[in-house]
Amino acid sequence: MHCEAQKEEKLINGAGIYNTIEWTDAEMPTMIPQAWIYIKDYYLEARYNYENKKTVSLYFGKSYEHDKKLYYEFIPMIGLVYGQMKGISPGFNLKIDYKRFTSSTQCQYTYDLEDQYNSFFWDWSNFYIKVNKNIALGCAVQINSSKSGDNYTNFSPALRFEHKSFIFEANAFNFWEKYPLWSFGFEYDFK
Repeated sequence: MHCEAQKEEKLINGAGIYNTIEWTDAEMPTMIPQAWIYIKDYYLEARYNYENKKTVSLYFGKSYEHDKKLYYEFIPMIGLVYGQMKGISPGFNLKIDYKRFTSSTQCQYTYDLEDQYNSFFWDWSNFYIKVNKNIALGCAVQINSSKSGDNYTNFSPALRFEHKSFIFEANAFNFWEKYPLWSFGFEYDFK
């Protein structure tokens, strides 16, 4: 949470990196790096391989947050996508923390400017209950709906380990299927 840093009226209120490694038994692993920075209340995020392989995306938004008994942060944003896919992508990030419960969502609609049938809606949401100070258990859901008809929903049990500025997350999406999607995420928040 970067709320404390905002009170100090710094120009840079937080930054972080997140790297996801995803694979199935049918495909090679894919690295999906993300980096973000808060400049006052404004939010900038860069992604690679997120919307499509060999594709870069840059997002700009504004953070709205509240930190009383219930903490939430809502970031509406707009992104430009360039690479194997070229498009625009409005979306939002949402994070909620309440006592032992935490949830986060990355939600977007990506419009392919070259081929509208590649356009898609995407949501990745995580829900966790903290077991202790460092460990949380929960579930994750990925929803993809595209004009091409490539629609799917993935479900996963989720494990989260957090220590100071480091976070590790593990998911086994649709683990009951022949080719489950394995996902490991590593996050570091610069404070």
